[in-house]
Order: sequence, then structure tokens, then C-alpha cells
Amino acid sequence: MTITTGAILLLLVLSGVLVLIWKCLNALYARHEKRLQLKSETVQGALEEVFPGCSYDPRRCLDREFISGTRLINDWNELSGNDYVSGAYKGHSIEMSDIHLVKHERTRQRNSKGHWVEKETRVTRFSGQWVACKLDKPLPGMLRLRENVEHHGAMKMLFGERRRTKDDVETENVAFNSQFQILTGDPHTAFYVLTPHFMEYIVSADRKAGGRTCLCFSGQWVHIAVHNNRDAFELKWGNKDAKDIPAYKARIRQEIDYITGILDELFRNEKLFSKEGT
Repeated sequence: MTITTGAILLLLVLSGVLVLIWKCLNALYARHEKRLQLKSETVQGALEEVFPGCSYDPRRCLDREFISGTRLINDWNELSGNDYVSGAYKGHSIEMSDIHLVKHERTRQRNSKGHWVEKETRVTRFSGQWVACKLDKPLPGMLRLRENVEHHGAMKMLFGERRRTKDDVETENVAFNSQFQILTGDPHTAFYVLTPHFMEYIVSADRKAGGRTCLCFSGQWVHIAVHNNRDAFELKWGNKDAKDIPAYKARIRQEIDYITGILDELFRNEKLFSKEGT
């Protein structure tokens, strides 16, 4: 079998293309790893200022069972996330990460030829930061706070159809009742947690959050979930953050401040965060 000059040239060209692709992929991977290292070092530094001695893993997220046990978000079957943090805030254990909850749905529809075909779609149920803080005293019942809005379109898909249930509770704070649905099988737990000052703070803070805030008090944990379609701590595309690390670090602190503000208000409730309790 004779190999022609043309075949040899073709093989050389293909080999060159493959080498070029390999070098490009290596360069992209190296760039990604460099960005990840820069992000990790900067985020760890910013977190240490708020949560001394914390652990940070940019590739990990909160456990599936931990999230699903709150029953804050309806009807999802895929969980992903990153930026896992474990540590303590003012002496109280915390865990947090970005969380993305998706529902895979199969639908049947007619194609251009009139034939029925199956199509799979991905619907985002939740995307944002999820934080859990350990209480000093376990609660006897579960309490969930969700946006008390008319659910249409995306909001209906996210939280489910808005219906009053036997678990609905109302407080004396009209603004809070208007903004949040309070769900619990134990009204005593609701009034144990929802102090007047805390309700006023949450109403004000939630309006500035740029998203939807949900809370769940269950057992020895309080969960704070902020659905804002943001990936916290991320480096912006290009070199803007890399060239201005102090500004990037300040932005990280701003993202943390909303959560710590809610925690600071919760810490005022000595029935939840005083080991002696009252």
C-alpha cells in the first residue's frame, strides 16, 4: 500500500489541528484553575473577617437531604451548587452555599409535521444563597415563612399555587402578614419566634434584597433561602475583579451582610439563641 504525498500532508494538517485544540483546551483549563485559585483566596479572606476559622470549598454545596427537609421549595428533582462555607458566626454554627434547584419536566407536543413528540424542559425552582444556622434550643414544631404574594407564572412554578391552609397563621403585624405566608402546625412556635422587632426588620430587609426570602425554623436549625438568581462570590467576566481585589472583596462582604443582618436580628431572641432560655 502506497501512501501518497497528499495523504501525508492531510495527516500532518490533522495532527497540527489536534495539537492546536489540545493546547487551547489546556490554556482554558489553566485559566479556569487560576481564576478559581484567585477566587478561593479572596473569598476565604473575606469570609475569615466575618466567620473566623471557617472552611470554604468552592466546588461543594449543602446536602440534598438538608435542603429537602425544610419543604421550603416545591417540586424539584435536581440539586446543584457551590461555594460551601462551614464555620461559626458570633459563636453559632453555620453552613451555607449557593443552591440551584431544577425540575425536569416531560411534555408532549406536535412537531412541524403534526407528529406527537416528547420534549424535556428544565424549570428553575430556586437559585440563590442558602444559609443554615444552628439554634441553641431546638424548637418543638416547624415554622416556614414564604412570600405571601399572588402566584402567577414563574412565582407559581417556584412556590406552588398560593392557597390558605390549616397551617396558615397570622400575627398582629399587618405588614408582615401581607408580605409573608406563615406556615406551622404549632402556632405557639410562630409567636415564640416572630418577635415584633424581628418581623419589622424582615419586612424592611426583604424589600431591599432584590429577590425572595424564605425562612424555615425546624428542630435545631434556622434556614434562610434568598431566591435572587445570583451566584454569590463569583468573579466577573474579564479581568475587572482580578485587577481590583479590594473592590471584589467589598462586593463579597456586601453579599454576606444581608444574611448576617438577619442572623443578628434572630440573635436578639434569647429564647432561640440563649442556652439558658426563658
